[in-house]
Amino acid sequence: MRRTKEDADKTKQELLNAALSVFSRNGYTASRLEDIARTAGVTRGAIYHHFGSKADLYLALIEEASSIGNSAIDRAIEEGGTFVEILSRILVYSFALLEDDRRFRDVMALQLTTPSIDAFSQRRYEEAQQLVSSISGFFELIIAQGALRQDLDPTTAARAFLGYQNGLASLWLFNRDEFSIKESASDLAGIFVHGIAG
Repeated sequence: MRRTKEDADKTKQELLNAALSVFSRNGYTASRLEDIARTAGVTRGAIYHHFGSKADLYLALIEEASSIGNSAIDRAIEEGGTFVEILSRILVYSFALLEDDRRFRDVMALQLTTPSIDAFSQRRYEEAQQLVSSISGFFELIIAQGALRQDLDPTTAARAFLGYQNGLASLWLFNRDEFSIKESASDLAGIFVHGIAG
């Protein structure tokens, strides 16, 4: 019987679901393809057919979460307002997404606890550099328009933004019972935005 594209897409999604479950339970390094295949109810060959390797499965999960995160950022930008309002909204929407979307949250937690993997450590480095460059351009524009302190270096501001966002995400992921990052999001965004607005 010939498999349809829908069948293939369904199998891929089931493999991603199984991989996230197994990685979250065992950690990336200790997880085996056999465990993922068994959890998904498929053969190990199905993993090789759709993804090729354990690292490819992990990377697909990261890319999926990045796409979800980028959608939240796009929505914050599309709603308009001043650059400072948009910047604040990006933090608020990102923190809310972290608390509301379990899959996104689980992938972020997995990424924070997984050691560097040679198969794509160079790629992650390049993506990080590209992200800093992109955010730096955003800050450069805001500074030029006089909405932020004129003494700010755009690249330093971009790194501070990412460090603040990622640091708070990490703090919450490992202390979820201590506070709600969603409920605190506006105050947390305000602290950063007012700090750079001067």
